[in-house]
Amino acid sequence: MAGKSEGEIQYPSSSLVKYLNILAALLGIISIVLDAVVPVAQQVGKQKQAKSGLERAITLTILLTVIRTVPRLIREVRKLRAQVSTPVAQ
Repeated sequence: MAGKSEGEIQYPSSSLVKYLNILAALLGIISIVLDAVVPVAQQVGKQKQAKSGLERAITLTILLTVIRTVPRLIREVRKLRAQVSTPVAQ
């Protein structure tokens, strides 16, 4: 009997796992970028009446968003580089 037994467990190939990890890291990066872009776009896109007197608050919001996002983005890029450089076991 050359066929597979019914109780045998099939594991995904290591290359599939590597590509899924790369995809997860890329999605993490995209998520972080969108996390930063949305509040910045909301602040920049405000009407002139809403901006008057709020320039400092808008600037601080944008600055805090960037400060909060950059470390997360760097961490995800490092994770992506590690995933890409990991050799696939055959």
